[in-house]
Amino acid sequence: MNWLSALTIATLVGLAGCPRVADESSQQGASSNQKKLSAEQEAQLVQADKLRQQVEELFPQGRYAEAKGPAQQMLAIQEKVLGPDDREVGRSLFFLASIEQYQGKDADAEKLCRRAMANLEKAMGPDHPAVAMCLELLAGNQKVQGNLVDAERLYQRALEIQEKSFGPDDPTVMTILSGLGSIYVSQEKYDEAEPFLRRALTTQEKTLGPDDNSVANTLHALADMNSAQGKYGDAETLFKRALSIQEKTLGPDHLGVAAILEGLARAYAKQGNLQGADPLIHRAEDIRAKNQDRLK
Repeated sequence: MNWLSALTIATLVGLAGCPRVADESSQQGASSNQKKLSAEQEAQLVQADKLRQQVEELFPQGRYAEAKGPAQQMLAIQEKVLGPDDREVGRSLFFLASIEQYQGKDADAEKLCRRAMANLEKAMGPDHPAVAMCLELLAGNQKVQGNLVDAERLYQRALEIQEKSFGPDDPTVMTILSGLGSIYVSQEKYDEAEPFLRRALTTQEKTLGPDDNSVANTLHALADMNSAQGKYGDAETLFKRALSIQEKTLGPDHLGVAAILEGLARAYAKQGNLQGADPLIHRAEDIRAKNQDRLK
């Protein structure tokens, strides 16, 4: 479930940091076009802003099914009041695409993300950071669907935009490097993957702190790489550190935790430690079962 690394943008940089990609003069809940709005329309946009806050609160907690309703309502209000081409509609489409992706609804997520990207490219320009966020989400989506060449191309374009916008050492750049590195791991291009992942990890630890979830995602990708190369002891160490971080940042029952548990179990099994692997597999299965209701 390596795509989780790529989709950290949605959880940590995208949702939590969405104001970063707004124009400095933009206000959440305010119209981004120039037409005059009635008092009723202004009130509707205030309601849309409250719905956005609900989404931003529910999404990082993994409460995707609960977040979807408010996200759909927010989008409907903005399309009605502002029109389908308004940039706030584009951002709301991105939120909804993120929710669908985390629920495993890859086709729906892809459609929404492409709509969001088309909107934001038109409203804000093809090189805006908001477009890069869509590109990265779409790259993760394509990776899940096995389209690794397309995913790599999307990551590369997102990387170019974010490096130009924020500089080479910005955390947004590091998440893309981590995602790109995970693509190379999947393609068994380990010599290409490792520099990206090591650079991302070093900078993330420095700028975000050693216990940030982005660090855990990069550690997970490095662990997968070591495991694929037969370096199971090194993989075990990396999986354990990633697990410790995500249990704290995402909670013990998050799907990301399950993915790391499964990787760690495989590393144990490859080293002949079946007794250690078995409880990890059962715990991962329990987590996935608990999340079924959320993913419906």
